[in-house]
Amino acid sequence: MEKNISGTNANKISSEKETTRRVLSGISVSVLGPTCLYNIILKDNFLIIAQTAGSIFLSYLFSELIYFKILIKRHKKTSQILGNLNPKEILEYSNKNFQINYSDITKVELKKKYTLKILAAGLTIYTDSKKYNYGLINHEKMRLTEEVYEQYKKILTDVFPDLILL
Repeated sequence: MEKNISGTNANKISSEKETTRRVLSGISVSVLGPTCLYNIILKDNFLIIAQTAGSIFLSYLFSELIYFKILIKRHKKTSQILGNLNPKEILEYSNKNFQINYSDITKVELKKKYTLKILAAGLTIYTDSKKYNYGLINHEKMRLTEEVYEQYKKILTDVFPDLILL
């Protein structure tokens, strides 16, 4: 059953969300897209999807493990560069980077599963016109851990409290 929030309570909740988004502004979540590595960079009123390394497809042509280590190294380096840029510069850094306004997001899904005892998590961001699918990663260990999953879950729940489905 949905609660109908009106008046001062709605303003208070809206204000709390804006404050949370300001506090978390600048935090990025590392994700694996269909073919590349990305950062989802949280800002006050929007998020930026920024490509940090690609193409995963090439890993099938070379030794997967060696190539993936190269991608992770590039991902870390690009993430550091992006961390020092303002939103406009991040968007201009690559023509593959783009912005999604929080007001355009209709739903966020975070799904956790285990495959052969390896933790995996899917992140899907929905807007009225598009669905964006990513897999959460931990670029430090090349494998998602329970601890990193919980950190990402907390960040996403704080930013999208009324839109997230777990």
